[in-house]
Formats: sequence, structure tokens, C-alpha cells
Amino acid sequence: MRIDWKSAFLFYREDPEWKKKLFIGGLLFFPFPPFGWIMALGYRSLVGMRMLEGTEPILPPWRGNLTLIFMRGVKASAIILSHFSPFFLMYWTLGLESYASAVEHSSEILVFMALVALSPPVFLPILPWYYWW
Repeated sequence: MRIDWKSAFLFYREDPEWKKKLFIGGLLFFPFPPFGWIMALGYRSLVGMRMLEGTEPILPPWRGNLTLIFMRGVKASAIILSHFSPFFLMYWTLGLESYASAVEHSSEILVFMALVALSPPVFLPILPWYYWW
């Protein structure tokens, strides 16, 4: 099987309204990072499903699909975070001296978990710095 890399990277341009649809996605993603991250994951999931089913156009409309996109995004985010959970557990287990230290730093741990859950693409890359701090 050969992969046509050009088609793989430019498939979305087959939709005549691709600029509008991606612009709307950008408007959701950039100003509202936690919500936008979930919506981007959900939209990507819906695009993948439409590709597998052969539905045209591949890019779904935003109107009428916001709830579906949001729910698919929540599921995708939960899956991503569950895959990271062993890393998070080891991250804190190896970094803390004792259980008392975990209790002492419980507010920092909760902030850490909330930030990573809200916006993984922003907060996962800063984990090494946060760990050091």
C-alpha cells in the first residue's frame, strides 16, 4: 500500500467551504483554549469518521453539530488523559519525598491536574519546568 502524502495533507481542500470551516474552528480554538481544545479534538474525530464512511464533504458543518463535536471532544480528551495517567502518577510519585509532602503540596497538585486536563497542548510541554519548580 502506498500513501499519497500530498493527498493526506491537502484532503480538506476538496471541500469548497474549507476556509470558512477552518476559520470557524480557529475562532473557537485560539480565544478559548480549554473549550477550543475539546472542540478541535471533536471536530478531528468527526472528520475521521466521515473519511471512513466516505461521507462528502469530508469537513462537517459546524452548525447543527456543536453538541456532537463537543461530546466527541470530551471523549477524545478523556482517552488522551487516561493514556497519560501512568505518567502523571509516576511524575508525582517520583517527585515527592513522602505522603506528607503530597498533602503539603495538594493545592499545587490539584492546579497541575486541572491545567493539564483543561488544555493539554499548552500545559504538557511545560511539565519538566513545573516539576523542577
